[in-house]
Amino acid sequence: MILLDCGETSRAGFFPWWHPFFRFACDIAIEPGEEIGPQLRAMGIDPGRDLRALVLSHLHHDHADGMEHFEGARIVVSRQNYAASRGLRGALLGAVPSRWPAWFEPEQIDMREPGVPGFDGSVALTDDGTVFAVPTPGHMPGHLSLVVRTPKVTYFLTGDATYDEDLLRRRIVDGPASDIGESLRTMDAISTFARSEPTVLLPAHDPLAHRRLDERRVLIDA
Repeated sequence: MILLDCGETSRAGFFPWWHPFFRFACDIAIEPGEEIGPQLRAMGIDPGRDLRALVLSHLHHDHADGMEHFEGARIVVSRQNYAASRGLRGALLGAVPSRWPAWFEPEQIDMREPGVPGFDGSVALTDDGTVFAVPTPGHMPGHLSLVVRTPKVTYFLTGDATYDEDLLRRRIVDGPASDIGESLRTMDAISTFARSEPTVLLPAHDPLAHRRLDERRVLIDA
């Protein structure tokens, strides 16, 4: 089992008080039982032992703060995103490196394997190459997305490369972005990939993603 991202924490006082985003624009309401660790354990999955890998699309707080549940697991992040997320720069970009577990030493990957339509590089995460990561920067430096190929359709888990399918179709960058031009190029790359094979788009914040997943509804005429 490979998991993409690990969600938010319920801990009060987790975010730096001095950061204007966390003070004025971030409203987090997660109960302890809603965190990823208890959710996985309720399914009979030990987050520290039963995963092939936890892959982090990026180290923004809402995608990575649940990592405290994954001690002992293989945790994968892009080399560029890990570098960008550390120290004061990382805090200013929306990561919370001061709260990373002391044991956190992720496997840092580079996209040096052959590319796929739209992307110059990739990296396989399974031996058969059916699950792989591609570089999707723009929302944050070094952001990556996960692609899962199955016999009938391909699933493209975008992370925050786009917030929903409609925004991708309209080439609109929504939410925080470290580089809008790079975000647009990433959105174009995803569209190019989707034209090359039947692709179900699954953005992390899209409330309709579960319907496309259930119905295997592909991104057509992207």
